[in-house]
Amino acid sequence: DVQNADVVNVKRKYINGEQANYVCTNDNIGEFSLTCTENGWNGNIRCRGKEIQNNFLTSFISLFISLHPFISGFTYISGRVLDSYQHNERVQYRCQSWYLMEGEPFKTCKDGTWTGILTCLKPCTVTREELNRHNIDFMFSRSDKLYMQHGDYVHFICAKRSRAHTMMRQPCTNGVISYPTCV
Repeated sequence: DVQNADVVNVKRKYINGEQANYVCTNDNIGEFSLTCTENGWNGNIRCRGKEIQNNFLTSFISLFISLHPFISGFTYISGRVLDSYQHNERVQYRCQSWYLMEGEPFKTCKDGTWTGILTCLKPCTVTREELNRHNIDFMFSRSDKLYMQHGDYVHFICAKRSRAHTMMRQPCTNGVISYPTCV
């Protein structure tokens, strides 16, 4: 548990070499990653407090933001990675392969916080193991593995050893498919 930071990619268990990505909280700014090792967590915690100056009627927040915001499934693509960003500077992102962008591809530094709504929706992978576990097969493919983006549909049929021959259509919803089962 790290003070003044929340883990972004929460998992029940991390294995050696995996990273936990954090974003700073409680009026702190920044983000960082820690790596799980055999001897515990390794890495630097990089959170900075906001600098606030009172000027009679107005408070001015520091116009710099530490690092660009971490977004799961995205690759940072515009310019170079900076230690801090000035007010109104923009960072551009693109989805990783097979991920689907929802929203604009930009985040903008505004008065000490990042603005802009963007999400990278996870793809789905259907494997032969899942097909066998549910006694189903692909309707239109003989592949052992199928990749698809969020919102795409996959068509299943009951496997040959099943008595039913019903076609089933299931969507990929942010990395999750509800598999039908044939008996």
